Amino acid sequence: MSEQDFLETKKAIQRKLSEIKKYVIAVGFAYTEDMMQINETITLADNKMYKDEAEYYRIHDWRKLI
Repeated sequence: MSEQDFLETKKAIQRKLSEIKKYVIAVGFAYTEDMMQINETITLADNKMYKDEAEYYRIHDWRKLI
């Protein structure tokens, strides 16, 4: 997959997720063409997911969600 295809797919996924109101999920995306760096890329995506989650809880008071 090219980086351009990745970015377009990422945008499509984010658009679909924003349309779903029943569930909220944290997502992290990262791209690499170098499979020798796959572990670093997974770690980067994981860190972006946690950043996405933290941003959600910064905006939404988690105590109101219980």
